[in-house]
Amino acid sequence: MKKAFAVLTLSTQIIFAQNITQKLEAATKDLMDSSGAISSGLSFYVSDENGNLIYDYQGNKGLSTASTQKIFTAAAALETLGKNYTFKTTSSYSGSISGGNLNGNLFITSTGDPTLGSWRYDAYKPENFKQKLIEAVKNSGIKKISGDLVIDDSYFDHQTIPGGWPWDDLGNYYGAGVWGINWRENQFDINMNGTEFKSFSYPLEGINWLNDVKVGGSSDQSLIFTAPHSNVALINGTLPAKTVTVSGFCTQSSITIRSGSATMVKRIRN
Repeated sequence: MKKAFAVLTLSTQIIFAQNITQKLEAATKDLMDSSGAISSGLSFYVSDENGNLIYDYQGNKGLSTASTQKIFTAAAALETLGKNYTFKTTSSYSGSISGGNLNGNLFITSTGDPTLGSWRYDAYKPENFKQKLIEAVKNSGIKKISGDLVIDDSYFDHQTIPGGWPWDDLGNYYGAGVWGINWRENQFDINMNGTEFKSFSYPLEGINWLNDVKVGGSSDQSLIFTAPHSNVALINGTLPAKTVTVSGFCTQSSITIRSGSATMVKRIRN
């Protein structure tokens, strides 16, 4: 009876695997025969939990991992840091407090928290984070600040992106690097009408723009080229003859957090 059950279980597993293989093969064929797959490349390998092959399509062909690499970095972070790990962002001060007046500087430092000012997390959207910081400062007895706002971005070293990062990605929001302090995912937005800059999501002080954009097409086909710590940015490609939003990577974290914090300091001072 035990042998019969084992055979039945094995047969069920084989049939199940065959069904999955057939479905994957059909889905792959549909995908590669579609108009969206023209001139594209595909490579993937599927195995079960024991490492047995279920299906592969050019499984030995090497391709750029692109966003699928996030799976591995997320898994590595989970294993190394643990599921209960939390990033820390700290506000501190130097000098002394007298009558609610801080005669010194206010510091902001972080351990690479990716949530600060991000639209993805309600509690840390720009206005919510600013309010939390203001409340923390006021709870310390500070009503006015006579010094400066100092952004301490020293948690990581100066290499904010890995070597070999594609040049076409570098200046764009999806190629943003990581800093000790990350504000709004180190992304900025430009409202453009054709070739004309209309407005920025926040001031990018000290950035020299080279504008080679041409008007054409009906969608955003522009690229931004820049590099970490650089004060020069090039935008080229085509944009339609209407107002569109183009997003890029801010190459200097202090610009983003200072721009976002300027109103906070003003409100505390007032």
